[in-house]
Amino acid sequence: MENQNVSTTINSGNVQNLKLSWKKDAKYMVTGAPLVYERKVLAADWAGFVYCLDSQTGVPSWIKRLYSPPDPTTCPSFFMRKVIGACLPYLWQGFAGSGSVKEGILYIASVGGKEGRTLLNGDPGKLYAINVANGEVLWKDTLAAPPFSGSLATPLISEGSVYAGVCSVDEVAEVTSVLVLKRFRPETQGEVIAYDRLNGKRQWSRKTVNLSEGDPSNAKGAAIWGGFSLDKDQNTLFFGTGNNYGKPPSSSSDAMVAMDSTSGKLKWKFQAVKDDLWLPLKPKGRDHDFGSTPLNFNIIDGGKTRKAVGIGNKNGNFYAFDRISGELIWKTDINTSYGSNDGIRSNAQYQNGRIFLWSRNMKPRRSITVACLDAKTGNFVWQKVVPGINATSSGALANDLFLVPNYSGEINAFSVEDGKLVHTLKVPEVSIGSDVVVHDDMLLFGTGVPKFYGGNPRICGIYAFRLT
Repeated sequence: MENQNVSTTINSGNVQNLKLSWKKDAKYMVTGAPLVYERKVLAADWAGFVYCLDSQTGVPSWIKRLYSPPDPTTCPSFFMRKVIGACLPYLWQGFAGSGSVKEGILYIASVGGKEGRTLLNGDPGKLYAINVANGEVLWKDTLAAPPFSGSLATPLISEGSVYAGVCSVDEVAEVTSVLVLKRFRPETQGEVIAYDRLNGKRQWSRKTVNLSEGDPSNAKGAAIWGGFSLDKDQNTLFFGTGNNYGKPPSSSSDAMVAMDSTSGKLKWKFQAVKDDLWLPLKPKGRDHDFGSTPLNFNIIDGGKTRKAVGIGNKNGNFYAFDRISGELIWKTDINTSYGSNDGIRSNAQYQNGRIFLWSRNMKPRRSITVACLDAKTGNFVWQKVVPGINATSSGALANDLFLVPNYSGEINAFSVEDGKLVHTLKVPEVSIGSDVVVHDDMLLFGTGVPKFYGGNPRICGIYAFRLT
């Protein structure tokens, strides 16, 4: 992933002039990043709806519902409906991840089953190719066979290909099976699939388990949660994986992986921890999933340029690797403390030899660490511990500002130079669930976050702020 938020007039001198331009209510939570394409804003929600809105007014050009995932408001269990706010095992559903758009086609993936009884409503997620002009589905493909599989990973488009990653809710389904006195064992294996982006035919696919000689082919898990980055010159695709779902463990779980983008052949991988198994009652502690999107950047040292790729994971570390050899160049721990729901799950940004990112802390309670690292050494340029809850919503660079959202409806604007808090944009009573996106004079985001993540699921929509 290269920086995507590069074309904006928002800066420290005018950020306080951002005012609400329009908002569009959604049927359910919007946690995927709104996309700007020509004069349109494209977004999707957890209820299976896709929205195409006029970027100036928010007026819909079209709204299409592509499928009907489970509806938590009609869940038969009072505990699930009122306390958790979800029909287990779906702690995420519908179009919970971000899409990508190119040449008038939106690519977006689903996860999270269909309407029906718990554990009987599995329905594998699909990758959709949608005509931006009218919402017509040009093609779609079921990502994997297991009933609780799908994708949260942002598809990556390159030339004639689109790359998708497979994850699942198998872990939660295993816990749910214990609660309802049934037996379920995870089936899903992480996978990379390369499609012809125009006709949807599979060019190749590769499981994330059994990548190395001697690795068991029957391992489960090693799902792909974040997106991909690509080095076109080296034909190398980069992504991170999560933990195993049981035994036997894979050596590709909790790993950073470099794969040939034309064949799926492994080039190199780095495993953060070995034999990290999912257990229904796993004790709290460091979690080592790589759930964010890799960041390609260059290190300039002594007049020489070294290609690097970086990624954060849930243990609070950000790792920088040599893009070609896989050598670990440096790693930096930016957390103040750890828990299984903490650490780095958002995407980092790069600008002028510096990396900007944030991490969720267990202590101080309800806090995040916002940091700027020197890309060459990994040393802190500055570091701020600020109040707020967030999990996966990525920040954005806007010239001399780093914009970081939280579940209290705030976007804090930090100076990229020294981390000084320049301005806080506050949207009352909402939880910002998506990445923050800046484009020209606009700032866009989606709202609605499940209560089990610490957010407000009641106010769901797409918001557009504009400089006045």
